[in-house]
Amino acid sequence: MVDHAEESSNPVTFPQLPLSDELLTALATMNYTEATPVQAGAIPAAIEGRDLMVQSQTGTGKTAAFTIPMIERLKGEGNISAIALAPTRELARQVMEEAKRLSAHSPSFTVTCIYGGVSFDDQVEVIKQKPTLIVGTPGRVIDHLRRGTLKLDHVRCFVLDEADEMLSMGFAEELEQILRYLPTERQTLFFSATFPASVKRYAKKTLKDPLSLSFLTETSSADDLDHYYMLLPGVARGTHLKNLLRELNPESAIIFTNTRRDADRTAQMLTRAGLDADRLSGDMDQKERDRVMTKMKAKQIRFLVATDVAARGIDITQLSHVIHYQLPDNPEVYIHRSGRTGRAGAKGEVYSLASSQDLGVIYALKRFHNLVLTERPLPKAQAKSTKSASPSSSPSSSSSSSQAQAQAQAQAQAQAQAQAQALEETKSYLPLSTVKLKS
Repeated sequence: MVDHAEESSNPVTFPQLPLSDELLTALATMNYTEATPVQAGAIPAAIEGRDLMVQSQTGTGKTAAFTIPMIERLKGEGNISAIALAPTRELARQVMEEAKRLSAHSPSFTVTCIYGGVSFDDQVEVIKQKPTLIVGTPGRVIDHLRRGTLKLDHVRCFVLDEADEMLSMGFAEELEQILRYLPTERQTLFFSATFPASVKRYAKKTLKDPLSLSFLTETSSADDLDHYYMLLPGVARGTHLKNLLRELNPESAIIFTNTRRDADRTAQMLTRAGLDADRLSGDMDQKERDRVMTKMKAKQIRFLVATDVAARGIDITQLSHVIHYQLPDNPEVYIHRSGRTGRAGAKGEVYSLASSQDLGVIYALKRFHNLVLTERPLPKAQAKSTKSASPSSSPSSSSSSSQAQAQAQAQAQAQAQAQAQALEETKSYLPLSTVKLKS
């Protein structure tokens, strides 16, 4: 059975939601007056105890969307009653801090955070105090479970935040192990920016009669942006990136790579070229991540090279450009990445360096997500980095380059059609009760 709800253009205030005076006081202290769409949609259903599968991008208030119902339902419980998993230490800490602020006037609700890289024994002492909510990363949670220092027998609510990144990072086995320690009778909440097939399969065997809430239209996080892509001839991707940055000369930009190794190499390459860059990847400790983010916010660096998971949970205002140094395989990941720019009403620009193998993703973005992606020529080398005019810049050479690009595009058309067909087949959601809302 599929349920449909009318989309309301009227904002929902927190006093309109079924919340206690303690929570309303905390929200007022935080200057939270109107609920975001994900909060207005998820909070009532979660308070009722429903299992949820919620799609909403980073920065839409989804942390409060699951912590507020937890506080309302579980305050006063004397055992560890909830556990929330996040893929990185930074995200786990952010969830903990938000939960602490929201429960500031509910003293019976306590929260702590456990993750790797810090003292295990100190965490054991905190766990012994039986906080209401434990927020953690899968690896450290498993460590405590195996050593018997953490018991989840009384957990009533299990939250998986950034579910897509959790599974893409290879945490599937750890999640399966954690599930074996959880009671069968519990509430389970999945929050994710995208719902690839891996998340849908995992949700199907984990959630019970879930309500599926989507707060993304097909292009809600990307349709107000200008999108461009450049077809690469197959070599010198790094050179084209440097030329693009010098040509655009953006005030700040985030550059996405698909792996941590590529993030490291790309940041080093840009630094050697005299471009103010640093990297952000999942293997960095918290002190190093904080150092990079402080430099970025202070405008001491202009270019942040990051992987998808490392970029989640960070907040950089007035980011004018997003550059896909490598395109992701999933079009929804492209949309989520691109949503990093164009915030607060500013017009953002998105550039992609694409090979012939990426044409399937580009085709899917145009056809299924109705995005307008404009092909543009590869950037030219800037004068300061060119010693003298060379034959490669002649009209005949440019013509040859255009012919090579056209040939590469023609050769990849069959592959693009096949990839697009595969994406069409995996586009449908699980057969869940579904409410489609716009953000």
